Amino acid sequence: GDGLANTRARKWFTAFSFTPLLLDRADCCFRHFSAVRQLAAKEIGMFHLPQGCPFNDSKVVLWLTQAKCGYVFIMDPDENRMLAESILNLLVRLVDAYVKKQDEAPAQMLIKADRMAAIIHQFLPNGQLQFMNHRVVEQYQKELEILLAGK
Repeated sequence: GDGLANTRARKWFTAFSFTPLLLDRADCCFRHFSAVRQLAAKEIGMFHLPQGCPFNDSKVVLWLTQAKCGYVFIMDPDENRMLAESILNLLVRLVDAYVKKQDEAPAQMLIKADRMAAIIHQFLPNGQLQFMNHRVVEQYQKELEILLAGK
């Protein structure tokens, strides 16, 4: 009923507010926003990219914004979206802890690309989503701290 329609509208608005408009395939896929928007403290959303726009196969895009930064996973439609959201939130939390300071967010990420790569490699090896319980996450964090202590 109305609840389902409101949920769909909210999901659509969230995805629309961050992502560029998708156009006909002939026009390519993206149009830039002309107005600059102030992003909320943290937003997350998901949308679908049709086949051929810009990838050969259709994809699902999971995005998260926080502290003037955008984080994106591009996944196949059959990948576990709940797991991807969990891992994306974990990666953002780790980036906040090991890479950037709130007031210098985007600049710190560029300067400390080696730290970003270490975090991604540790928690998303070869780009593969992994099921991780809290003990595995703690162990990976300890290994990451040892790795980053040398940088």
